[in-house]
Amino acid sequence: MPKLKKQQCHMAKMRFNKKIHQIHKLVDQIGLPLPKIHNLIKDIIETEHTNKEQTCQATQTIHELSESQKANANEEQMFQTICDMTEQ
Repeated sequence: MPKLKKQQCHMAKMRFNKKIHQIHKLVDQIGLPLPKIHNLIKDIIETEHTNKEQTCQATQTIHELSESQKANANEEQMFQTICDMTEQ
């Protein structure tokens, strides 16, 4: 293996080990077992996903209501125009 490639592998391994050390430090600070932390994170992600879905549904409903209101306004305007024309 060329020397540069060995150095790159070594640096990557050092960064990986540093990240592992940081994770262990955080786990110690939180004071919960890693599987419990993992489950909490999973629950948070699922909740976030559900919230996004609900937000999308609410946005779609608002859009549909807006379109419906526009259609109703157009119908009312056409009705008023017809009434005005028949009164003349």
